[in-house]
Amino acid sequence: MIPGRPFRGQPAVEDAIAHLARYHGIDPWVASNRLHRLKEIAGLGAADNVVIGHTGDVYTEMTAERIGSLTDRMLGTES
Repeated sequence: MIPGRPFRGQPAVEDAIAHLARYHGIDPWVASNRLHRLKEIAGLGAADNVVIGHTGDVYTEMTAERIGSLTDRMLGTES
């Protein structure tokens, strides 16, 4: 189960990245690159939809499996 009211649907990525920049101080470029890296690690393609929580946790859309977090500095891609 995905907690809270996560970002879903077509604008999910843009809305989540804007939220993380405003409330968590994560550069949008960094968040975007981390998302691409998480999708790659999970075997998802760029066009595959994900669900993103307000704290940056990323879940697969189909199974709601958590694949990582956009706040994880271990993913690198710092600006």
